[in-house]
Amino acid sequence: MTDAKDHTITDDALSTYARDGVIHVPGAINGQWLAVVAAGIERNCRQPGPYFRDQTRDGDPARYIFDYWTWRDIPEFRDFVEHGPMSALAAQVLGVEQVTLLMDNWFMNE
Repeated sequence: MTDAKDHTITDDALSTYARDGVIHVPGAINGQWLAVVAAGIERNCRQPGPYFRDQTRDGDPARYIFDYWTWRDIPEFRDFVEHGPMSALAAQVLGVEQVTLLMDNWFMNE
């Protein structure tokens, strides 16, 4: 799978991050990693954790659901956290050698 080393954060992007607190890194998460995360969401919906919430209002045509603190319990999320590109990209953006995951959270609005 594509690795974060394949994505160099440009100086312009770093300036944008410093100014806005967010940047767009096209292609940072390739289709294989997106499939891993999608499989994790499917598993999490079948095996909801204690923080899983369905915030769908009665009569709404699409569900709005989310969960958090799940990466240790959902193998696909653990794989993404431990082997995916995000920690290396975050380290580049923040200019540090190591990052620590404080909280994981996903949202889905169908």
